[in-house]
Amino acid sequence: MGSNVQLFYKFGKFGLNRIHAS
Repeated sequence: MGSNVQLFYKFGKFGLNRIHAS
């Protein structure tokens, strides 16, 4: 679960950055 959570967190950060950059 820890791995999945970290992966999800990373993806979320990336998505947020992309949305903010747009």
